[in-house]
Amino acid sequence: MFQALGWYYVIISMFMRLFFQGTQSIYTTFNSLGSIVCTLQVFAFLEIAHVYFGIVKSSLLPTVVQVLFRNQVLLGCLLYVPEAQVHWGVTLLFFFWGVSELIRFPFYIAQAYGDCPPILTWLRYNAFIILYPIGFAAENILYYVMMPYILVRRVHFWDMPNYLNFSFNYYYFLLIWIGISLLGFPKQYLYMFTLRKKKMLESNNESSSNSKKIQ
Repeated sequence: MFQALGWYYVIISMFMRLFFQGTQSIYTTFNSLGSIVCTLQVFAFLEIAHVYFGIVKSSLLPTVVQVLFRNQVLLGCLLYVPEAQVHWGVTLLFFFWGVSELIRFPFYIAQAYGDCPPILTWLRYNAFIILYPIGFAAENILYYVMMPYILVRRVHFWDMPNYLNFSFNYYYFLLIWIGISLLGFPKQYLYMFTLRKKKMLESNNESSSNSKKIQ
């Protein structure tokens, strides 16, 4: 409920800012709403525990992947590159993240109470067809903008000598990270279609059973 209310606030604020400030608001989204989105994404780590302990009915690995990949681009990179915070890609990212969460969290709430409206189930397993690839594209647009700054400023670099006798190059780590995400995107996307097919079939069977009972 906390996450749902938070994302409602973010999306409504984005529309209000666009209405009153015009297109200029697109370039100040992070300055106005970044702290709220970062807070919501920190709390998103709890989703892993929710799935693990069975509070939420979902698959563990996709949940871990989503939380880690979102927080990498937001908390790991965007917070440290002010030049990217004024890019239009931030608005695109926040909007499509927000819309997906305004479907997902109410779905979890309804599921927890055992009374999920059919339209919410339909949105949960169909809206991703558009939302997921655009959100993924926005993440990579921002990576493209941020990577040169991360390299020049040596963001999250750990140079030797140090007490652990260990060095870390965050730029090369991100290159590998982005490569894995690009290779894994088709598999994850197709997996979501598999879940969609299974759930839609279950929903159709339930609807048929309910119709027979009414008759």
